[in-house]
Order: sequence, then C-alpha cells, then structure tokens
Amino acid sequence: MSWRAMGAAVCAGVLLCACSWVPPATATSNWNKSSLFAQGAGDLLYDYSQVRVAVDHHATAKAVRTYCAYLFTDANNENTDILPTPDAQLTNLLSTAEDGFIHAAAQCMGNPGDQTVQRLVLAECRVAIGSLVAAVLRDEAVTGTPLGVKGIS
Repeated sequence: MSWRAMGAAVCAGVLLCACSWVPPATATSNWNKSSLFAQGAGDLLYDYSQVRVAVDHHATAKAVRTYCAYLFTDANNENTDILPTPDAQLTNLLSTAEDGFIHAAAQCMGNPGDQTVQRLVLAECRVAIGSLVAAVLRDEAVTGTPLGVKGIS
C-alpha cells in the first residue's frame, strides 16, 4: 500500500469516527434507557431497606439470609448488566456501590444470625448507598435530567 493510500485510509477513519461522536449527555441518556439504571438503583435501595428492617426487628436468620440473597442477586446483576457506563466517573461510582452491596450481602448470607456481622453488613451497605447516591447525582449532572429514583432524586 502506498503512503498516499494509507494516508487517505487514516483520514477516512478519523472522519468516520468524528461523525459518530455522541455528546456525553446523549450517550448517558441512551444508556439510562437501555440499562434501566433508575429502576436498578431503586431495587438496590429497596433490597437494602428489607435487610435493615429484618436486622432491626431481629428476624430469623433464614429471613435475613433471604433478604441478603435478594440484595446480592440484584447488585450482581446490576454489576454485570449495566457496567460500564458512557461516563468514567459514573462507572467508578456505580462499580464501588455495587461491589459494596455484593460484598456486604455475601457476608450476610454466610452468617445471617450473627449480630456483629449484621452490624458490619449494614455499615458497609450505608457506604455503598453513599456511592449509589453519588452515581445517581453524577448521572443527573451529565444528562441534565432527574432520574426519579425514589429516595434519591
């Protein structure tokens, strides 16, 4: 291939890429729709509330384990189904939140009747909620549109 042909091919590739550029707000809005991020965030908040209520009301170990399993499943599905996002900061915040929920739920399922473990699980979930809230707020800042996550926006 001649240098001239190679230069033309490179220029064509650059122009093609430039034409397909999508603004961050549009890319993130499209990702919101396809990933159902708002619904997933709401599910994680609901799952955590169920775990917290079960622990606060001294539910049986079986009940606590069940709610932790729901949290684990939803956080794991969110982690594998919606990441990465179009925005690196949003991806990092969301990944941190989901990893926190997954780790806490796994600990809980392993020892659901231990009150010390339960306190640690709730504390780790509160940190994960902080990252989840930050992720929702980041998403809203990028898109300029509220997600409408009950309890956050």
